[in-house]
Amino acid sequence: MILMHGLLDTSATWVINSRTTSLGFILADARYDVWLLNGRGNSYSGAGPNWDWTFDDQANDITSAVKYVTKATNTTPILIAHSQGCTSSIIALSKPNKPKVKLFVALAPVTFLKHQKSPLFSLMSTLHADIPLSAVNIPFGPTKFGLDRVFGSLCKSAPALCNFGLSGLFGPDQLLNATRMGVYTAHWPDVTSTKNMVHWIRMARSGEFANFQGTPYDLQTFDTPTALFSGSEDFLADEDDITRLYGNIGKAVKFEQKVIGYAHMDFVWSESAVQFVYKDVLKQIKAHQ
Repeated sequence: MILMHGLLDTSATWVINSRTTSLGFILADARYDVWLLNGRGNSYSGAGPNWDWTFDDQANDITSAVKYVTKATNTTPILIAHSQGCTSSIIALSKPNKPKVKLFVALAPVTFLKHQKSPLFSLMSTLHADIPLSAVNIPFGPTKFGLDRVFGSLCKSAPALCNFGLSGLFGPDQLLNATRMGVYTAHWPDVTSTKNMVHWIRMARSGEFANFQGTPYDLQTFDTPTALFSGSEDFLADEDDITRLYGNIGKAVKFEQKVIGYAHMDFVWSESAVQFVYKDVLKQIKAHQ
């Protein structure tokens, strides 16, 4: 079982709640072999001096990780991803040398951004923030400056304010445990590369699911059995964009569920995900064993 986190996130997202409400713990307690991946550049993986990469390069990392786990366990794994983790996974699973997995579980996949409503992405897109960011290859995010601790402390003392801010980025969120806002924001946001953010800004402006040079990804070869989960209140993985994604990979989708009331981070942070998401995830896993 391989789990891949989203943008500006880390493997901590899969174990950030209690043993009974975090997907990583739930899978481990169900006696699955669980591998938590960390994307390039975050606090756990690091990037060394090289920040010249985007989520397109991380697709190659996912391919390598799947091959590694396959060899180490002598089994064909299941891949579960959230947000940007889905983005890179879909790219990897569409390539000629695609990794082999039994099932791909996509939680709030972000691909086409034609209808995204995130104020942050919209503002950066409108202001062409990708132009100045393109001039540097450095870390993008607060962790290198210790601001994650500041956010964590602030959100611990004023959880309602933090929840309001996160809702503006990801969608109106009424399902997060306010008493844990300090925990969530002590781990998110983490670090990515400026080039990765440039890639996202360009896609937000074009609305297309395309590589760094602007060429749309060819999804016609995507044929991995997929369980697709989306949220009705998600600003990043908007319903209309999910419908467009389904139009491209629908032949491979074996299960689809729209979770009413769910915003983008609910799929990994909401304690209610046990009931509304993870229960069905486990059913799909068992069905594809």
